[in-house]
Amino acid sequence: MNMELEKFAIEIDTAMDRNDLIALNIAVEKCEEALRRVEGTDRPTLHYFLANAFSAISRLKSDVQTTWAWEQPETINEILNLRLAVSDASFHKLDSVRRCQIRTNLANSLSAIGRPVEAIEQWNIVLSEWPNFAKAAGNYAFGVNAYSRWLYDFSHRSILLDAARVGFRTALSDDAFWDSGDEPATQVLFLERMHEVDKYLRRVGYDTNFDFDAFSLGKTYDEQAYREWCLSERLFLNPLNDVMKSSVAAADVMHLPNHTYKFGEAVRLPMFFNHMKQEFVSARYRFFNATQMEGYHFSDHEVALYDCADAGEFGHHTEELKAAFRTAYSIFDKIGIFLKDYFEVEVSPRDVTFRRIWSAQVKGGEVQVRDVFRDRNNWPLRGLYYLSKDLFESEFIETTEPDARQLATLRNYLEHRYVTLQQYDARVKTDEYRLTITTDEFALKTLRILKLARAALIYLSLAVFSNEEDKASESGEDTITTAFPTIPILRPWGIDQ
Repeated sequence: MNMELEKFAIEIDTAMDRNDLIALNIAVEKCEEALRRVEGTDRPTLHYFLANAFSAISRLKSDVQTTWAWEQPETINEILNLRLAVSDASFHKLDSVRRCQIRTNLANSLSAIGRPVEAIEQWNIVLSEWPNFAKAAGNYAFGVNAYSRWLYDFSHRSILLDAARVGFRTALSDDAFWDSGDEPATQVLFLERMHEVDKYLRRVGYDTNFDFDAFSLGKTYDEQAYREWCLSERLFLNPLNDVMKSSVAAADVMHLPNHTYKFGEAVRLPMFFNHMKQEFVSARYRFFNATQMEGYHFSDHEVALYDCADAGEFGHHTEELKAAFRTAYSIFDKIGIFLKDYFEVEVSPRDVTFRRIWSAQVKGGEVQVRDVFRDRNNWPLRGLYYLSKDLFESEFIETTEPDARQLATLRNYLEHRYVTLQQYDARVKTDEYRLTITTDEFALKTLRILKLARAALIYLSLAVFSNEEDKASESGEDTITTAFPTIPILRPWGIDQ
């Protein structure tokens, strides 16, 4: 690290120690200016420093009210800079401690705003590289503990708490690695929470000898391979898959919790969720099938196409890959429609998108989060709101995903223009009619969208559960609670085949 960066680090640390908001804002300006001229590993390092500065500013501004504030620009900037650090081409050249610090901080920030699914993914990456990295293990345990509180399935809640207990034990072990000087105080917090988890699991009689791998992955080799892949990528709509890859998690069991309707009101929300869930599962399989396919599909035989010398790759598998992206991306706007209906948002369905549903123009043209959302202390709902900021729409400049605009552009070209998947980067320019991208890069982006759609569906279910808990405490007399056990639809060919 060069002298200039060391100076930035000292300035930020000193300002944090002194709770000096003015000095922190000056340090932010200096770092942002330096980013225009630095190269190599200095870039992700500067983004890390910037994220630390924004985190400190956020803490200095926080109080009881701002902790639950839906608009937190410093948090958005913190997450964006941490993601810019991770996505930088030189990130892998940083030393292991720094890489783990960046991902751990990213996970902590995502968990704090109600996005535990994506937070767990980042903690897991750290722990796969450095299994006894104390901050990652302990904060993973805190995050999984918080995640478990919003699950309507109490058996799942206990399993997640057991996973949290393992994380706490790792962080408190004698060989745990601590990267900073706050070890004693943090250990006390980890120990206190671990004792709470132990007490709960003893009270409910949690079975530590239960065999999580005793479940079938299917009757055929193809189905087993597919389900093993879903487990590995953590793509089942099942919270257990976030904390384990055992066969017990190889089922899409998550649906909506029990919820209320007014007398005479149509029961429709499970139907909405059915559609989104089936679309996700089908998009997931299309992606798997397209990326595993060897050779050409029989439907491609005798299909005459002109060779445009652009390395274009055509075939059934490329169209399946494109369809997976389109279908997964379309789920977000459907979630917007669900939110409009469930929370009775006064807006026309034709004006609903996943980003627009949250905000409304107020006097003077300013855009703010709608009161129907902002007035709720609903952690997973706020997580869903912040997840929407990973997607780009032209009227919303603010995003937490570095390439959100690129993903939105890709979707637009897929729906309305032309996208050529290339066998290799043939340096063919994208123009107003056609976008070119290598098949491998497109597959990575599709997998990201699939994971984002999965997280969004999980947060939606958690948000409904949280809201129904609030409704129950109000005990209104003009509603009826309807139980919705997840019972499989009897399909024409039989559910056991």
